[in-house]
Amino acid sequence: MNEKQFTKFGARVAIYARVSKTNGGQSTDMQLHEMKPYVMRRGWRVVKDYVDHISSKKAHRPQLQAMMWAAKRHEFDIVVCWKYDRIARDTIQLLTIVDELKRLGINFVSQTEQIDTTTPGGYLTVTVLAAVAKQERDNISRRIRAGIAHARAKGTKSGKPIGRPPGNKVNAADVRRLYRKVKSCRKVAEQLGIGTMTVQRLK
Repeated sequence: MNEKQFTKFGARVAIYARVSKTNGGQSTDMQLHEMKPYVMRRGWRVVKDYVDHISSKKAHRPQLQAMMWAAKRHEFDIVVCWKYDRIARDTIQLLTIVDELKRLGINFVSQTEQIDTTTPGGYLTVTVLAAVAKQERDNISRRIRAGIAHARAKGTKSGKPIGRPPGNKVNAADVRRLYRKVKSCRKVAEQLGIGTMTVQRLK
């Protein structure tokens, strides 16, 4: 699907809106009020609204997931959001979503920002964002490696081991006794500082 196809009258649009919570006066009404006339002005038509009332930090956002499943069924041609931080918690997640939509032949538009993959300029913006996201990933990796190196050096000086104890150094009787009490592998793992797989093996 090329740019000309997407900009023709009647292209199908899925609108995504989100606020972190419903209390405190937060509402998606303003986002929807802004986006629907915008879609009409471009000669497109809204086929469905997907609205989440949940923090972007949550891994599972029901309506975002439902929209991505609908994208796989090719129920719309374009996804429109008010700002990209409504749909993604950071640049890396945004690029993941945009790449998945592109793979499915679906364009992405952020109304209030210069992110519009129905236009050549919009694709240029996405390319710049991809470069920023790569830099973010590289920075995160460097910080993780530096943190691990620092922890290892500190552990070596103090004589303390780094990380969780290996399963063969865990007292199986302690694991079984605690599991009988709390009935949760996760809680046992947290209290003993071991992995849940180790708890499942020893309980």
